[in-house]
Formats: sequence, C-alpha cells, structure tokens
Amino acid sequence: MADISVAVLSFQRNFQRSSGRFVSSKRQLGSILGDTLLNDENNKKYLDGFMNLLTMAQSLCGQTEGVAERFCREVQRVTQGAVQLSLEHPSLPEESHMEHLLASFPVKFGEFSYGRLHVFAHPTQSCTPMMPLALAHSVALICGWLLYTFEISALIQGQTPQEANSICLRLTRRQRQIVVLMLHGYDQDTISEKLCISPATVNKHRQNIYQELGVHDEIKALLVAYQAGLVSPLERPLAEDYE
Repeated sequence: MADISVAVLSFQRNFQRSSGRFVSSKRQLGSILGDTLLNDENNKKYLDGFMNLLTMAQSLCGQTEGVAERFCREVQRVTQGAVQLSLEHPSLPEESHMEHLLASFPVKFGEFSYGRLHVFAHPTQSCTPMMPLALAHSVALICGWLLYTFEISALIQGQTPQEANSICLRLTRRQRQIVVLMLHGYDQDTISEKLCISPATVNKHRQNIYQELGVHDEIKALLVAYQAGLVSPLERPLAEDYE
C-alpha cells in the first residue's frame, strides 16, 4: 500500500511543480508541444490558449464536481472549435458535426483511457483539418495527462482528513526521516537498520507521528504529511541524514 501512495503522491507533486514552471513562458510551453509545431505561424494562434488551459487545469486539481465538463469546454474554447474532447465513452461528435469530422485521437494516460479527441475539417476545405494533426495529437496526449492528474488529485484530496489542511503540523527531524523512508516503501525493520535504532524505537516514533498528524494508519499519515507540505515523495532519503 505504501508503494501505491508514493506513486500517487509523486505524480501529484510532480504535476504541481512542473505545470507551474512550463506555463510561465511560451518558450517552455514549446518544449511540451514541440518547437517545430509552434514555430508554424498557423499554430501560434493556439499558444496563449494552451497556456490558459494549463493554468486553468491547476485550479481543477482536487475538485470533483463538473471537472470533466469544464475541461471539455475549455479545450474546445482554446482550440477555437477545431477539436472536441469527448469523454464518458469514446463516442462520436454530435450528428450536426459528423460531416466535418476528419480525424480522431485516443485520449489516454498509460493504460487509463478517457475518450477521444475529434478533429474537424475546415468549413470550406473538407480535406484540411482546422488544426494540424500533429498538433492535435499533442493536445490529445496533454489532455490524457491532465485528466489522469485530475483523478489522482481528487483521490488524494478525498482520502485526506479535511482538518489536515487547517492545522499547523510539525515533525521532529527524526520523525521526518521516518516519514520520508515510509514514503519510499521501507518497512519497519529496514527503517531501523538505516537509522541504526531498534524496531521498537521505530514503532514508537511511528505512533508519535500518527498522534501528531491525527491519524491511525500509515497511508493516512503519508497523505496528511504530504498535504501539509511536511515531506515530498520526490525527495530522496540522503545517507548523511541517517549518520
């Protein structure tokens, strides 16, 4: 179970940190979508829209109500109607748009499938897509990534006690060392070996950690410590910390 928590928390923290960076400049966004694509004058009109989409996505993290609907609307808005994100089922667009459908890309993240991104033809040029297919494919990949992030962040938020967001929490240096090791999936015996203390002492520290964080099990402790900003699953246990 601890390994699952590490994966979930790591992805969430990674998204929050990386998205905050790459939406800060068009040059950085180009590294995500591909500089070659965005150097095309016809594609630059979408650049500000994509930056707005990524910024808006951060505000959706942790929410559950209406997230999919808002995200679909925003994708259609920032692409100026060139594409349509279809979730719930990998369905086709409304019949009124069927005649203009030119291509369709799967929206997925790893083995998680969310639907499809439909690309429409130019109104006056039936064989020309309103958005270049290479760019639309990149958008489909980003949509899958963001939808997965929405799910993970909502899961974390839902599993974390609400009071964890409103109280001031502190851990001692030793307690923090133990939580970081727990985040990386180490069991009690391994932690005792790394810290050169007895398993009984590790267990005592764990109980004190649970009490400080107001929880009764390891998973909740990891979630609360993460949400309170006390530890990050991206930080590695450093050897000098345990000397």
